[in-house]
Amino acid sequence: VNSFSTKKLSRSGVMDVVECLGNESSLWHCEAKHGNDMSCSSVAYVVCSGSLNATLVDGGGRCAGRLEVQHENQWKRVQAQGWRKDYSKVVCNHLDCGEPLDNPEEYSQGSGNFLTVQCSSGSQITSLRDRWEGVNT
Repeated sequence: VNSFSTKKLSRSGVMDVVECLGNESSLWHCEAKHGNDMSCSSVAYVVCSGSLNATLVDGGGRCAGRLEVQHENQWKRVQAQGWRKDYSKVVCNHLDCGEPLDNPEEYSQGSGNFLTVQCSSGSQITSLRDRWEGVNT
């Protein structure tokens, strides 16, 4: 598991108060309260390291364009606010596209929702899966 978070919601669930040791073969083997109509005040979200997909679009090739990340089965644009060149280097490396250019071209804004990625400040990010503190839509 690369990261996780909880969101405050009020909905029904099937597990609550889950406690795992880490060696279970399934979540169902962890200690938990089980039921078919439990009322939960928060919902757990998990991002596994193998589930992260990124692409560059509207740039005329697979190694140029606007960054989009697949989140909850939808492609979403990544906001440029707070973006640093070392993040571009990580994206280029992830896509097997060499080094980022110093003066990238401007691409269309596209449409749809933005995905806000918050990386740990001051940390060295070496992979798209490293140090994601949260993902907001």
